[in-house]
Amino acid sequence: AALSRGDLQTALADFRQALERHLAGAPAQPGAASATVARAYRNVANAYLLLGDVDQAVEYYQKGLTLAGPLGDKALLAGIYQG
Repeated sequence: AALSRGDLQTALADFRQALERHLAGAPAQPGAASATVARAYRNVANAYLLLGDVDQAVEYYQKGLTLAGPLGDKALLAGIYQG
């Protein structure tokens, strides 16, 4: 919601909070959780990119790719590569 309003700082905070929640729950379901966490990394990266912080965006995209690669989920990988 914050992102659609153009409130990038709030969107980033929301995405980072969601990422932390997903990371906390990830060990319970490795496969599905990895995809969810990879998407969360992508969301954080997208927010950083929109804020103009390319270095941070790249860092989070790489974390997402590290998780998404072994899953073989082509749609997820494409979404991360698209940025």
